[in-house]
Amino acid sequence: MIGMARALWLCSLLSAAALAAEPSPELMKRLADWADRTDPSAVATAVTLGTVSHERGTDGSLRHTDESVMRMTQGPDGRPISEVISARRDGKDATEEARKQAEARAKSQKASEKEGRGLRGAPTPFTSADQPKYVFELLPPFPDDPAMLHLGFRPRQPGKRLFAGDAKVDPEKGAAVWMQQRSSELPPFVDEFSMELDFRAPSAHGPLLSAMRMKGMGGLPLFKKRFDVEIRFSDYQLASAPPEGAAR
Repeated sequence: MIGMARALWLCSLLSAAALAAEPSPELMKRLADWADRTDPSAVATAVTLGTVSHERGTDGSLRHTDESVMRMTQGPDGRPISEVISARRDGKDATEEARKQAEARAKSQKASEKEGRGLRGAPTPFTSADQPKYVFELLPPFPDDPAMLHLGFRPRQPGKRLFAGDAKVDPEKGAAVWMQQRSSELPPFVDEFSMELDFRAPSAHGPLLSAMRMKGMGGLPLFKKRFDVEIRFSDYQLASAPPEGAAR
């Protein structure tokens, strides 16, 4: 009896997936154009990051609060250069220590060649390079914002930096306004990881990433902890002129 119920449940899931409406190719192309031309690694030469992070116990109790303001600039060789403007830990100034840590990370990354070129933004499924890795579907509209499209996405195969989630898309601009996503493949010692993104920084290229909120839990079995981080992006400096007709 249980086997029959499970089979019926699986059939209903498969039927629902088969009936899910796919977004139009035109919409997906417009999203790819927007995502490609607003990718920070391709278009931004500098941006300011305001970060607030909380380290918590597995029960949610607060252990530490870190706040910082940092200016990221693309260097002559294409590598990002970080300038720590200010930093505080648990309400106390920690600027000099944060600057030392940033300098040590830069030296380590340069020696190991791990740091890529350009300023990195948040991963999204909408770039022309990433869309083929995903399945997209139209979801029921947002009750409080029915003019926006509700788009679901999931990777065809789980992988690193591939996520499943949903997005609010402005059909007139062909751009995402908001999205939330969770990892499809977690790295070692990470039990949970998800992020929420806002694209509300206007530019001639289209809406840019304005905020990223992340939360998760991980660590060794006896030393697990939770964390939540919010990063605000502002004062973008862009490298090139946008193409004609780019929606702001």
